[in-house]
Amino acid sequence: MSKISIEAHDTVTSTMDIARELARQGREEGTVVVAGTQTQGRGRSSSEWFSPRGGVWLSVLLIPPTEAERSHRAVFLSGLCACTVLRELCDLDTVIRWPNDILFGGRKLAGVLGEGIQADDTFYSIVGVGVNTNFSISALPEELRNETTTTLDILGREVDNESIVVAMAELLVERSVELSGGYGRILDEWLESSDTVGQIVDVDGSPAGRAVRLDDEGFLMVEDESGEEKRVVSGNLRYAGDRALRKG
Repeated sequence: MSKISIEAHDTVTSTMDIARELARQGREEGTVVVAGTQTQGRGRSSSEWFSPRGGVWLSVLLIPPTEAERSHRAVFLSGLCACTVLRELCDLDTVIRWPNDILFGGRKLAGVLGEGIQADDTFYSIVGVGVNTNFSISALPEELRNETTTTLDILGREVDNESIVVAMAELLVERSVELSGGYGRILDEWLESSDTVGQIVDVDGSPAGRAVRLDDEGFLMVEDESGEEKRVVSGNLRYAGDRALRKG
């Protein structure tokens, strides 16, 4: 088992904020910040992440064996680990939507956020994971309910949040050594857990084309109507079939 150290809080602005400060203090890899609720939880592109009490909200400090410019690799690993743990502990047939949304039945169940920070001579990857577990979807704003789900609504019972936190953090730390020489294996497993390749996708609200493959770093290659491939490095991705869901 990989060594982790958990710091539990009741209410924080964001577990990422706490983890960033701990990195500046030189804390060890495997330090985990967990909160009962977040008042300013963040998703990608500085979007708000609603964090009702009952969910799994955590951030993990990693010291990856790779260059700072490849810090995005930790996000792909984190999505894979989150998908794996939810399958194994909750018996849910989860999939990943590029780059970091964990879906069940086409609805978002969990998400991952990553950022890098240089603290003295050490580069940290800070990974945040949010999982909608022991609360009803009715606890979220109405505009999110059509495209989001929770384990409570799926299973009709509560799950063991502590076991999910420990399993995700340990798996992340254990597999972070693969972010250098073993990254190709991580991407292969990521693709096996994803349903993105082959989909017609929108990026940031605009039609982009068909997702055809990942490049060697995990960025998405999309083929437009002319047959030209374009590289998508970041953005809010949705499947074209989700347009009706979002309007429903």
